[in-house]
Amino acid sequence: MAMKLSGASGIRLFHDHGLWKMPQDSKPTAWHQDFPYWPMTEPGALSVWIPMHDVDEHNGCMMFVPGSHKIKGTELEKTKPVKVPLKRGSCTFHHGLTFHFAHANQSDEPRRVLAIIYMPDGTIYSGKSHLVTDHADDHMTRMDSGKFLESHDFLFHAAPYRFSSGEIVPSHSHEFIELAYVAQGQGEHYYKGEYYNIAEGDIFMIEPDEEHAYRAGYAHLPVVYNVLFQPELLRRELEPLADVASFVDFFYLEPFLRKT
Repeated sequence: MAMKLSGASGIRLFHDHGLWKMPQDSKPTAWHQDFPYWPMTEPGALSVWIPMHDVDEHNGCMMFVPGSHKIKGTELEKTKPVKVPLKRGSCTFHHGLTFHFAHANQSDEPRRVLAIIYMPDGTIYSGKSHLVTDHADDHMTRMDSGKFLESHDFLFHAAPYRFSSGEIVPSHSHEFIELAYVAQGQGEHYYKGEYYNIAEGDIFMIEPDEEHAYRAGYAHLPVVYNVLFQPELLRRELEPLADVASFVDFFYLEPFLRKT
């Protein structure tokens, strides 16, 4: 979805983070744009905002100025902000130049949100200071300005794979956790020594270094989206938040496979 909205042929994960507003102890998040904070030479990146609770103006939902990533000059003054309450697990996408705001949390419960930033493949590092690129550690490659943000630290999410009639994708493996979504059609997936039927709407997870293959039929050809995660980074992000059941359920998807 992020790739489709960006118009890019491929997209990369820049980073994700948790946005917590504690009960009765938070202030509104002032109107701002995200792009000026990111170390990128050109706009195009966008954010996904996923609440882990139902949110409204009482506990910290978002407001946006529609189309503000394209608006210039005094046109902005004529555009009215829109409040966006959400159910838990729903999400919004917004461009890095879209003006947005978040209400204070006036409730008696924490407001927890997962924010994920995606950038078009080919985005160039500006050299601007940013937590993700400044503090290199065992999991992060040091960056030089003017270079593409394209290392394994910024995982590539390819365009959907559209199978041709009767096509076979030979057995292969990845060093990453792969999450696959069948957007349309049907076919077969070979995994751990067995063939499984896959059909539109199926989601399944492929473990690192596990051999797998695909086989399309001659009608209702499958279209499959793949997302790759580095296992150590995914676990590092999740372990401190293991008490948040909805967060863990969102990522630790058991293989959704139907045997032939």
